[in-house]
Amino acid sequence: MILGIGIDSVNIERFYQYHEHPEEMLLKMFSQAEIDYSLSKPQPAANFAARFATREAFFKAYQGMLHLYMKDHPATLLTINKHIEVTRTERGLPLIKADWARLLPIGINEPKIHLSITHTDTIATAMVILETA
Repeated sequence: MILGIGIDSVNIERFYQYHEHPEEMLLKMFSQAEIDYSLSKPQPAANFAARFATREAFFKAYQGMLHLYMKDHPATLLTINKHIEVTRTERGLPLIKADWARLLPIGINEPKIHLSITHTDTIATAMVILETA
C-alpha cells in the first residue's frame, strides 16, 4: 500500500554558488557525505539541487504518510534534514537512508522508499514514494 508520494523540482541556478558557501551553512541542509559527493563532481550545483529536491520530495511523502496515521503530527523539513541522507547503491542507483527510529512515531512500521532523481541543464527533479514494506 502506498503511504505517501512526494515530488519536487528546483532550478539548478539557485545552487550555482553553493560550492563557495561555508561548510557550516551546507551542513544545515546536507550531510557531510552529500556535500563531499556534490563537491567532487564537475557540476556541483546540479548535485546539490538534486539532493535538495529529494529532501523536499521525501518531506512531502513523509507528511502524507503521517497524515494517514496521525492527523496532527508536527513535521518540519529541518528535522527531517538531520535524519535522511541521499546516497547511492553499489550499482550507482539513488537511495535515501532514513533514520526511521527518529522519524517514525511508535507503532508505525518502517516503510520502503522508492526514489527517482533526474535533471536537465536547468532543473533538478526528485520523486519519492513510501509504501508498506
